[in-house]
Amino acid sequence: MARIYHGNRVSGDFSSVVSYARTDLKHFLDVFGKAPPAMFRRRPELDQWVTTNKLSWEPIPRSDCKIRIYGELEAVGEYVLYSQLWAEAAYKPYRRPWAAYHASSDKVAVKLLKTMHADHVINKERILPNFPAAWVMLFPVPGNSNSPFGSLIEHQLPCLSDVEVGRDGYAIDGLVGFKIFSTEYPRTEAELQEQLKAVCGQVPDWFYREVECAIKAKWVQKAGAKNAPSKS
Repeated sequence: MARIYHGNRVSGDFSSVVSYARTDLKHFLDVFGKAPPAMFRRRPELDQWVTTNKLSWEPIPRSDCKIRIYGELEAVGEYVLYSQLWAEAAYKPYRRPWAAYHASSDKVAVKLLKTMHADHVINKERILPNFPAAWVMLFPVPGNSNSPFGSLIEHQLPCLSDVEVGRDGYAIDGLVGFKIFSTEYPRTEAELQEQLKAVCGQVPDWFYREVECAIKAKWVQKAGAKNAPSKS
């Protein structure tokens, strides 16, 4: 069957799930001028971040290892809404409660979420060897973006170290930014530029520069290209 490239369009009734999550993250980037944490080495560090920032958390039904963190983050003269799902990185049956939560909160039928992935924004293989009790943010990512990104890029990355992950956790970086703000993994140079253009329209300039630099250093064509594209 011939491949159909959908570009940067997120279509269907589940598009609201993606747009809400991206909008929350974009607002954080805009106001704070830095990326939010994506993982913490243990639950106490996550709880400390929640308490320090006067946020709240609630358990996800039928899941002891998955929570929603929500509230308003205070910046200078402004408040940033925050609502993201987090899970223990080693927790395996996270897909069902994730889908049930979005079906309830976003009024989306579970069957319509089948092409969406409940993505650990930091790949578990990078976390668990050194941080077996870590907690990580979950993010709705289209399967056409997440699956090839995982096999071609994330699985090649080294495990996170103690130096990289302090008590303040590990923040969303440029590679993660590309994964969660793009809609389909690009197989050609032209598709890469199209996805980068789409990401550029969703994030502040400083973060886009991080995304562009990170993905150009790691990107490979799914069709088997051996070299990353030349930098412009």
